[in-house]
Amino acid sequence: YPPPYLMKAPTLGKHWILDAYNCDKATIKDARIFRKLLTDLPIAMNMNPVSEPQIHVSETTIAALVLIAESHISLHASLSKQYLHADVFSCAAFDSQIALNMLKSSFAFDQYTEEQFDR
Repeated sequence: YPPPYLMKAPTLGKHWILDAYNCDKATIKDARIFRKLLTDLPIAMNMNPVSEPQIHVSETTIAALVLIAESHISLHASLSKQYLHADVFSCAAFDSQIALNMLKSSFAFDQYTEEQFDR
């Protein structure tokens, strides 16, 4: 057997992270849009939701999460800065372009960064 430092760890799944900026002022503050996205995103990406979307709203943020059989999808918004942070982790393959398109359509951001890696 090779020594541990030469062994590649098994891959559990794919992790996609989005940081979006200059989101639309009205939609970034609308918890109903977060709920709809977390209802529609798993279905559009062939995932299996195992919970209802959980939404927490404060004066400064919206935090939203849905558990899926494959892991989770979470959204977090900074309302004053108009930032959106999205996180999708799944042990099953998924198309992150679907998530990007749905989030961009909902929040109309004009700048973003994304990362995708195996975990």
